[in-house]
Amino acid sequence: METPDESPDERYLVPALDRGLRILALFTAERPQWSPGDIARATGLTRSTGFRLLHTLVVNGYLVRAGLRDLRLGPAVLALAHGFTSGHDLIGLARPVLERLRDETGASAHLGILAGTEVLYLLRAASRQPVVSNLAAGARLPAATTAMGRLLLAEQDEAVRLAAWTAAAGPGTWDEFRALLHADRQAGHVAGPSGYERGLLTIAAPVRDAAGGVVAAINVSSPRALTAPDSVEPMRLAVVRAAAEISAGLGFIA
Repeated sequence: METPDESPDERYLVPALDRGLRILALFTAERPQWSPGDIARATGLTRSTGFRLLHTLVVNGYLVRAGLRDLRLGPAVLALAHGFTSGHDLIGLARPVLERLRDETGASAHLGILAGTEVLYLLRAASRQPVVSNLAAGARLPAATTAMGRLLLAEQDEAVRLAAWTAAAGPGTWDEFRALLHADRQAGHVAGPSGYERGLLTIAAPVRDAAGGVVAAINVSSPRALTAPDSVEPMRLAVVRAAAEISAGLGFIA
């Protein structure tokens, strides 16, 4: 069986499967339960089509009942997640590095990959500070608005960049965003205010595989009010070193 390419050509989409996956994507840490009616409104599905899709997902264990009407993710999703993490060398390599980075900087450290137009957070080493980033593994954020996302997009073609910029409704104009990604790529890191959580400083660096391609990114997030100005540069260097260590583990030779 041939492996399909990553082209977004809609001629090859299976509509029912696409709708089912869009339903599963609704369930997040911020909203873990949905009613059938809310799902239909969020996806634009008719009641009858939504009922058949939900029934199929429940029968196969991807959704389970939660109370009288609501649904939540089922054990089949957990099995998929376990299969992903178990077979992903990146996660095993990154975990101890992120924990050391957290201990060195005092900031929460994260690992993320590009998933369509979003950054999918795979790992989190939570800071021991009283005020921390609340992003956990499994969270998704618009790639165009995050430091890690910008580094991941900087290595993509124009179509992928445009899709991410459009999905996030910015930032800035398209030409400004292209220039920003060019600067990010030249710098090899991103540092500045968090585009998602107010009051946080975030610093990110790319992770490369043996071929030199950017396959992931890491960052640290720290409360700006608790971050001394003279500690920002040491934090940046620590993030860059950590990304280089993970990259070396994947076979990248600088």
